[in-house]
Amino acid sequence: GKREQIRKLTALEKVNLFLELSVEKRDEALFLQGQLYESQSNVKNIKKALESYNSIIANYPSSKVWEDANKRIIYLNRFYLKGR
Repeated sequence: GKREQIRKLTALEKVNLFLELSVEKRDEALFLQGQLYESQSNVKNIKKALESYNSIIANYPSSKVWEDANKRIIYLNRFYLKGR
């Protein structure tokens, strides 16, 4: 409902602020940002989710979320962007 939409927007704002200010755990924050952009909400944006995941792939090759980010990229390209 509306309360859940507000929670996701607030979570996204907090993640974005974290990414502006932090130098540690940015890979995990980017993954969370991608998840939030994928969620069924008013912040849903598949292209921005892909940008978050691609940033992990490009900048954090030894990240513990690298493999998960790569899987999300493959999934989103296959099911959302195919033919667009």
